[in-house]
Amino acid sequence: MQSSRFPHRAHAHPCGAVVVLAALCLCLVVAFLALSVDIGHIAVSKAAAQNSADAAALAAAQELYPDPHPQTAIKLPLALPIYKPVLPEQDLEPAITSAQQLAAKNRVADVTNPSLLRDDLRFSIDDGGIMLGPPSTIDQVDSLLEMLQLRTSDQGFVNSVQATVRLDEQTNGCLKLFFAPALGTSNTRIAARSSATVLRGYGVATGDKVLPLAMDITIWNAIRFTNGEVNALDLTPLGIDVDLLSLDQLLGGTSLLGLLGGLTQSLPVDLLGSPIHVLDDAKWQRGMTTVTQEPDGIWEVLLLADQLRIVKKTGLLGQLLSTVERVPSTVVTLDIPRSSRSTPNAALLNQIIINGLSQSDIQSLSTTSDQRVWLPFEAKGFFELPDECEASLRSIIGQPRILPLYATLPGTVQKVTDALGASHTFKFVGWGAVVVTDVNLTGPIRFLKLQPAIYSRYSVCGATGTEAWRSGNNMSDGVYTSPRLVK
Repeated sequence: MQSSRFPHRAHAHPCGAVVVLAALCLCLVVAFLALSVDIGHIAVSKAAAQNSADAAALAAAQELYPDPHPQTAIKLPLALPIYKPVLPEQDLEPAITSAQQLAAKNRVADVTNPSLLRDDLRFSIDDGGIMLGPPSTIDQVDSLLEMLQLRTSDQGFVNSVQATVRLDEQTNGCLKLFFAPALGTSNTRIAARSSATVLRGYGVATGDKVLPLAMDITIWNAIRFTNGEVNALDLTPLGIDVDLLSLDQLLGGTSLLGLLGGLTQSLPVDLLGSPIHVLDDAKWQRGMTTVTQEPDGIWEVLLLADQLRIVKKTGLLGQLLSTVERVPSTVVTLDIPRSSRSTPNAALLNQIIINGLSQSDIQSLSTTSDQRVWLPFEAKGFFELPDECEASLRSIIGQPRILPLYATLPGTVQKVTDALGASHTFKFVGWGAVVVTDVNLTGPIRFLKLQPAIYSRYSVCGATGTEAWRSGNNMSDGVYTSPRLVK
């Protein structure tokens, strides 16, 4: 048997091809890892830039609140060309400075103190802006405002700001990449934008520092319209020292009315015809909790608390008679929560004065299901201010509070019930931000002094969306939402 022989063939070993394939895969993996590192670096840097932009926008919006100075003079119905309305330009420099300072405190990538150019801040009017000039005249206010022709054109101040933090050739330098230079790209531009806005507040919630006291909206309008001029007549020396006056003198016209003589029948008086006392002898600065005794161009109002005075009259036979007369307070105390009481609850008033509205207070006043008190609302109130409230009111001097403003009561009002101290039902159609500058409920003259201020808090709500109608029917002066980011 013949054996067959087969020639030996060399087989190619697969190891070489695997090594080449593995090298290619490794290169791709390294490239993807490098790309991932750079993408992650870009993402982290954008997030840091966004934080910087958010901080800048919020800081700028915080400076957009108008100061409490009145924005227009009283305009009397006189045919004189000397009426001087005051419609100031909005000063945006504090907002720009604050935005730049806050942006610089938020590091972005390797930029320790990122710069924010002035052109990177865009200011605008959102939802009508913050209206300055006279507060809106509402239907319930008596003919006073119409007779004085106080309406001038409203001025909308910007209330929204957009901040852009950039890393590019113009500012802060482009973002340097780690591995992309191998592909021909050594850096990239990034930009982050953020917008913040502030709005006038029309709804308040639990914890908001709403005083359980109220003022006639006509009185509020009187002090807010006046900036120290009545047709070029300087009213600055109008301040009064209550400690040097008797109650009869105070009620007798040492006030805005006494100065204007024949116009006394058309200017503000309280429910029994007593003049409204406007003065400027206190100074409060936003951010401070103290009040100094010096003028600051912002007028305060002196509200009388209920008190008794002796009135001397001549009888039918010519004899001199003395009677005791009750003077109802110009300030109203609210009945919170709603009750059948015939006098104010001083203990509860003190709690609200110091701590603000509780959840039960909100439920008592609210007419909606969102746990807020929106304008307008109704509540009972008393024309009396208990002397037990003096200590709590004194403890909040210089601390901003919200003062409810009620619609002017019609006609002569029920003066019999006023004299007896009975309660009324009031319709509250406005908020006014105030600070207490002085109070004395145990002296010969019982009074409360209030000055317009600025109040803002995160829980205050603007009239937007379904609540937008409230801004056209109610007044909010000095009460604002806290700055909010708007995406």
